[in-house]
Amino acid sequence: MMTKLQGLKSYAYLDHYICVLHLEFPIALALLNIFAVMGSVSAVLPTGRQDFMDYFTVGWANDHVTLLDNGTCVQLKLDNQSGSGFVTTKSYLYGYVSMDIRLARGDSSGSITSFYLSSVYEPHEELDFEFLGSSLGQPIILQTNVFANGSGGREQRFNLWFDPTLNFHSYSIIWNRQQIIFYVDYMPIRVYKNKVGVPYPNKGPMLLYATLYDGDSWATDGGQTKMNWSSGPFVASYTNFFVDACQWCNESSSLLVPSLCSLLQSTLWWDGVNYQTLNASDQVLLHNIRSKHLIYDYCADTNRYPIIPQDCLP
Repeated sequence: MMTKLQGLKSYAYLDHYICVLHLEFPIALALLNIFAVMGSVSAVLPTGRQDFMDYFTVGWANDHVTLLDNGTCVQLKLDNQSGSGFVTTKSYLYGYVSMDIRLARGDSSGSITSFYLSSVYEPHEELDFEFLGSSLGQPIILQTNVFANGSGGREQRFNLWFDPTLNFHSYSIIWNRQQIIFYVDYMPIRVYKNKVGVPYPNKGPMLLYATLYDGDSWATDGGQTKMNWSSGPFVASYTNFFVDACQWCNESSSLLVPSLCSLLQSTLWWDGVNYQTLNASDQVLLHNIRSKHLIYDYCADTNRYPIIPQDCLP
């Protein structure tokens, strides 16, 4: 059960959710002292499964979204009439998000299955998992991207070491003040650091989305291979939803004030010392995965970026 402190304009969920409260700084400090005494903030790694209806709503094409297993699994459908998607009902500033996904089978050329965080306010910021559909016999490519302070163009692409259409696999993001880590099956595949002089996604809260749509203008072979609608409908399945993040309490305001998340940095597991840098074993995993499976890195694309982007420098 989650602890609720009532009497505030919005609730602060302390076991897994620390609201970004729109309060004056002295009040926030007073609440910090209360929370410290209560010792209610969870520092345990996330486990279990959350119910879709508790955190998400259908964001697009209700008739193409199917809930299964008492709301713990969602299927998105893409056909020649529409794609589909869902989105969190709350937005978050920093945290951990994770889902298990099984991609559509068959000739999925031109389709894009996604799981991403996207900003509520300007400037636009985004953290992407995008699965680019493929022809039969060809691998599905996983693309990650980071938008910060209104600019993207930070694509990195991977050939996965498994067939993502056969079984569910876990895809997760840790987003804290020091770095962003992309995980596949709980193994790090990409790290984006918060460095001086480099744009970093921290301007405001983000919503969490999942979508399946027609992206054949660019998804497969640079847009040369189009959707094969005769292979449809295409169905992607999502389960094991997990959100452990700082909930933005005042959804109607973009006002940034000192937040409990920033004040309780040492008690939030995903913002603690263990996640400010990768440990030695995770660094080995990251190196091995990238050396074997990374097929495109914007940092190495000298045609596109004759001058190496600042965020690619050590």
